[in-house]
Amino acid sequence: MVDEINGQLWSKAAKGVDPIRIPITTGIVGHVVNSRKIMNIEDAYKESLFNRNVDIINNYRTKSILCVPIFD
Repeated sequence: MVDEINGQLWSKAAKGVDPIRIPITTGIVGHVVNSRKIMNIEDAYKESLFNRNVDIINNYRTKSILCVPIFD
């Protein structure tokens, strides 16, 4: 979701978990929101916009990403 007032993107991951908030210009999702274009990434680790820190924290390896802007 876009929070235009605070210049942030946010997502609620699960019930009882605090929402994730990042600057609106950050990473893949920020790029997609601002360009209004789909990104279909076959190898996340080859994409310069990808933030590997989340994978490291969660002991996970993201393989591919499909990020699509949805407008109301």
